[in-house]
Amino acid sequence: MIAAWAAASIILGFIVGFAAVILPPTGAFGIVAIVGLVLLWVMPDFPIAPLKKTQAFFVVMLVVLLVVPNYYAIDVQSLPWISARRLVMFALIALFGVSLSMSSEIRGDIAGAIRTNRLLSMGLIGFFIMIVLSFFTSIGPAGSMSQFTDAVLTWLVPWLVTLYVVRSDEDVRKAVRIIAICAAFVCVVAIFDRILKQHLAVQFLPRPILERLMADNLSVQLMVNSNPYRDGVYRALSVFGTPLSLGEFAAIVAPFGLFYAIYSRTFFKRLLGVGLIVLCLGAIIAAYARGGNMAIAASSGSFAALWYFRSRRFDRHSIGAAIVAVMAVIFFTVATAAVTFWPRAHNWVLGGGEAASSTDARRMQWELSKRHIVSNPITGHGYAQGGAIIDNGSLEGGFTIDSYVLSLLVETGIPSLIFFMLMLFSGIAYSAKRFLTDPSEAGALNGALACGLIAFTVNRLVLSERENHTLVCLILGLVMVSHELYLRGITARPPSAADDRTSVRLPLRAAEAQR
Repeated sequence: MIAAWAAASIILGFIVGFAAVILPPTGAFGIVAIVGLVLLWVMPDFPIAPLKKTQAFFVVMLVVLLVVPNYYAIDVQSLPWISARRLVMFALIALFGVSLSMSSEIRGDIAGAIRTNRLLSMGLIGFFIMIVLSFFTSIGPAGSMSQFTDAVLTWLVPWLVTLYVVRSDEDVRKAVRIIAICAAFVCVVAIFDRILKQHLAVQFLPRPILERLMADNLSVQLMVNSNPYRDGVYRALSVFGTPLSLGEFAAIVAPFGLFYAIYSRTFFKRLLGVGLIVLCLGAIIAAYARGGNMAIAASSGSFAALWYFRSRRFDRHSIGAAIVAVMAVIFFTVATAAVTFWPRAHNWVLGGGEAASSTDARRMQWELSKRHIVSNPITGHGYAQGGAIIDNGSLEGGFTIDSYVLSLLVETGIPSLIFFMLMLFSGIAYSAKRFLTDPSEAGALNGALACGLIAFTVNRLVLSERENHTLVCLILGLVMVSHELYLRGITARPPSAADDRTSVRLPLRAAEAQR
C-alpha cells in the first residue's frame, strides 16, 4: 500500500511538473483540480451535506456570472486572471465537491437527472469529450487546454451544480426569476450605454487596472480600442465583450418576459414581464446586432406557435389561440414588408452599409475553412484556435470566425457539431413537450426555456463568441431537472386549469430530506 501511494505521488508530481512547464497557469491548475476532485470522490459517505449553503452560493454564482464582466479581474504575474467570476466559482466548486463526496444520494440525484435526459446528457458530455480529443491534433495544445479549463469552470460546473441544488419546479421558477432580474440590469446598462455613448462597464474600471489588462490581454485591448459605431450608430456592450453577445443574451432572456406577461397570476407580475420584454428589445436595439434581431424573432415566433397549440389543447373555449394566430400573421406580414422595402429595417436584419463587409467576411471564412475541415473532419485542429487555423497557424493576421458552426467544424470536428446540436435540440424538445402536455405553471415555464434555447441555436449560425454558454448550460440544467421530475410522476394526472396548482405537493428528490 505504501509503495502504491509512493508511486502515485511520484507520477502525480511528474504530471504536475510537466504541466507547469508546457502549459499556461490555468492548464496546470486544472490538472491539480481534477486530481483533487478524484481524491474527494473516494472519501467515505457522511450523513450530512451542505445543501443550503451550496444553494446560497449558487445564487451568488448566478448573479456574478450574469452581471459582472469577465474582464473584471486582477492580473498577477505567472498566475491566471483572478476575476470575480473565478473567485466565486472556486468557492462553489470547493463546496460542491465536498457535498458530492459526502453523499451518495446527491451523486444518485445527479446520475438520475443524467439518465433521465439521455440525449441531452450524451450531447453535452460528448461535446466536451470531442474538445479533449482535439488537443491531440491542435495547432496550439496549450491554448486549447487553457480555454478548455475555463470552459469546465464556467460551463460544466454550473450545469452540474444546477442538477444538485435545483430540487423542485419551485426551485426552477426561483432560478428563472433571478436570471430575469439580472437580465433586466444588464439591459438597463446597455440602454444607458447607448444613450450616453459610453461603455459604462469599461469606464467603471480604475484606469491602471484597465491599462494592465489591455497590455496583457489582446481581447480586452481589442474591445476597448474597437470602433463602437456601425452605420453611424453607437453599439452598446453592457457587461459583454461584443455587442453581438449582448444581442444574443437579450434574445435568450426575452421569452422569460413573455412567460411572466402571459402566465403570471397577478397584474403586477404581468407588468414586470412586459417591462422585461421592452428592456430586451431596447438592449438589442442598443447593441445594433443583426443576430439578436433574428434570434428574438425566432424565439418570439416559436413562443407564439407553442402558445397557440397549448391554448388549443387546454383551453378550447378561449379565443386566445385565434388571437395569437391572427397577430402572428399580421406581425410576420408587416415584418417581411419592412425588411423588403424599408432600407433601415433591411440593414438591421439582413445587413447593408457597413454591415455588408461583415457578411462578406463570413463568406471568406467559409472558403478559407474548407480545406482545414476536409483535412481532419473528426477531431479538428484545436479547440479555441479557429482564427489561427484559417490563418495557417499565424495570429498576426487577426483572423476570426463569426459562425459557431464553422468554429466547431474547424476546431473540434464534425462529431462535436453533432453532439452540440443534439444537446440543444433535445433540450428544446424536452421543454416543448412539457409545455404542450403539462397545463401547470411549471409546464408553461418550460415554453420559455425552450424558446430561449431556440434563440441561442439560431444565433449560433452567425456568432462564434462563447460569452453566453454559461447561461445556456444553466438553462439546460433547469430543463433536465424539470423534465426528470415530470417523467417521475409529479402528478398522476396533470391538474386541470381550474385547480389551484400551487397546492399540488411535488415529490422530493432523494437529497431533499437533508435540508
